[in-house]
Amino acid sequence: MDAQRAVCLPPMADARAAPAAGSSATVPTQPVATGFEYVGPVNANLICSICTEPFLDPQALPCGHTFCRTCITTALCSGPVPQCPVDRLPARLGDLTPAGRVVTNMVDELLVYCPQRRRGCGAVVERQHAEAHLRKDCEVTVVPCGHAGCDVVAARSDIDEHRRACPRRAEACQLCGDLVVHADAEVRGSGQTVFGALRGN
Repeated sequence: MDAQRAVCLPPMADARAAPAAGSSATVPTQPVATGFEYVGPVNANLICSICTEPFLDPQALPCGHTFCRTCITTALCSGPVPQCPVDRLPARLGDLTPAGRVVTNMVDELLVYCPQRRRGCGAVVERQHAEAHLRKDCEVTVVPCGHAGCDVVAARSDIDEHRRACPRRAEACQLCGDLVVHADAEVRGSGQTVFGALRGN
């Protein structure tokens, strides 16, 4: 097998595919920033000639042309003759090198709207911080309750209210001080909850 083909991997999933809105189906607990919507026009020198979007993980060929890593990897692996898509000069995967720091910094610092903009988040962040925003700050990102045994998911802005009332939350037993699950805090053999027993219920 040709060495070029031997190192070619299946094309990675398109990083620009917009994520589906939250639903009752399986919800990822690790949100990923995808489907970037840029604020204002982007310098043409930062646009990949294959996908016509700003570079993602920019990689350069010896001829000087730069592309997204996924775009150029797919192009070199899928064509009958590996070559630069722009000038058609011979090129191989082994020729790829990370683009210069200036180019990488410029695309990383492009301003983008939060990927959850359609769900109501109006934040604008640098692209390099978009995923961190989703994981930590975005108020409309769907997150899990986090209490063991609870499958509830909700927007970050609402999840704290649920957690405070979640039947699977841990609370200190008022009799022994041990942490117990609120819904399971029963006095053995009485059928009463610990908290109800203390109240005389």
